[in-house]
Amino acid sequence: MPELTLYYREGCHLCDHMLAALAPLQAELGFTVRQRDIDGNAALRERFNEKVPVLALEDEIICCHFLDEKGLRDTLKS
Repeated sequence: MPELTLYYREGCHLCDHMLAALAPLQAELGFTVRQRDIDGNAALRERFNEKVPVLALEDEIICCHFLDEKGLRDTLKS
Protein backbone atom coordinates (compact mmCIF):
# COMPACT_ATOMS: atom_id res chain seq x y z
CA MET A 1 0.00 0.00 0.00
CA PRO A 2 1.55 3.33 -1.03
CA GLU A 3 2.27 5.85 1.72
CA LEU A 4 1.74 9.48 0.79
CA THR A 5 3.34 12.23 2.82
CA LEU A 6 1.40 15.39 3.61
CA TYR A 7 3.73 18.22 4.57
CA TYR A 8 1.71 20.67 6.64
CA ARG A 9 1.80 23.15 9.49
CA GLU A 10 -0.50 23.53 12.46
CA GLY A 11 -3.28 26.08 12.00
CA CYS A 12 -3.13 25.95 8.18
CA HIS A 13 -6.68 25.87 6.82
CA LEU A 14 -5.49 24.70 3.39
CA CYS A 15 -3.74 21.79 5.09
CA ASP A 16 -6.95 20.85 6.89
CA HIS A 17 -8.88 21.01 3.60
CA MET A 18 -6.39 18.78 1.78
CA LEU A 19 -6.42 16.20 4.57
CA ALA A 20 -10.22 16.17 4.53
CA ALA A 21 -10.26 15.80 0.72
CA LEU A 22 -7.87 12.83 0.92
CA ALA A 23 -9.93 10.91 3.48
CA PRO A 24 -12.69 9.63 1.15
CA LEU A 25 -10.13 8.62 -1.49
CA GLN A 26 -8.02 6.44 0.82
CA ALA A 27 -10.20 3.33 0.69
CA GLU A 28 -10.91 3.68 -3.03
CA LEU A 29 -7.29 4.22 -4.10
CA GLY A 30 -5.59 2.20 -1.36
CA PHE A 31 -3.06 4.54 0.23
CA THR A 32 -2.10 5.78 3.66
CA VAL A 33 -1.18 9.32 4.65
CA ARG A 34 1.74 10.23 6.88
CA GLN A 35 1.62 13.80 8.14
CA ARG A 36 4.85 15.77 8.62
CA ASP A 37 4.73 19.13 10.37
CA ILE A 38 7.31 21.28 8.57
CA ASP A 39 7.74 23.63 11.52
CA GLY A 40 9.43 20.86 13.50
CA ASN A 41 12.23 20.51 10.95
CA ALA A 42 14.29 23.47 9.66
CA ALA A 43 15.09 21.79 6.32
CA LEU A 44 11.44 20.98 5.64
CA ARG A 45 10.37 24.48 6.68
CA GLU A 46 12.91 26.00 4.28
CA ARG A 47 11.86 23.69 1.44
CA PHE A 48 8.06 23.89 1.81
CA ASN A 49 7.35 27.08 3.81
CA GLU A 50 5.13 28.90 1.29
CA LYS A 51 3.96 25.75 -0.50
CA VAL A 52 2.09 23.89 2.26
CA PRO A 53 0.20 21.76 2.12
CA VAL A 54 2.39 19.60 -0.09
CA LEU A 55 1.36 16.06 -0.99
CA ALA A 56 4.13 13.71 -2.09
CA LEU A 57 4.81 10.08 -2.90
CA GLU A 58 8.41 9.46 -1.89
CA ASP A 59 10.35 12.28 -3.63
CA GLU A 60 7.63 13.05 -6.19
CA ILE A 61 5.49 16.07 -5.34
CA ILE A 62 1.91 15.42 -6.44
CA CYS A 63 0.41 18.81 -5.59
CA CYS A 64 0.69 21.92 -3.44
CA HIS A 65 -1.98 24.11 -1.80
CA PHE A 66 -5.00 22.17 -3.14
CA LEU A 67 -5.60 18.49 -3.87
CA ASP A 68 -5.07 17.58 -7.51
CA GLU A 69 -7.22 14.46 -7.61
CA LYS A 70 -6.33 13.65 -11.22
CA GLY A 71 -2.63 14.05 -10.44
CA LEU A 72 -3.02 11.78 -7.40
CA ARG A 73 -4.80 9.12 -9.44
CA ASP A 74 -2.19 9.31 -12.21
CA THR A 75 0.67 9.05 -9.70
CA LEU A 76 -0.82 6.00 -8.01
CA LYS A 77 -1.43 4.25 -11.35
CA SER A 78 2.22 4.42 -12.37
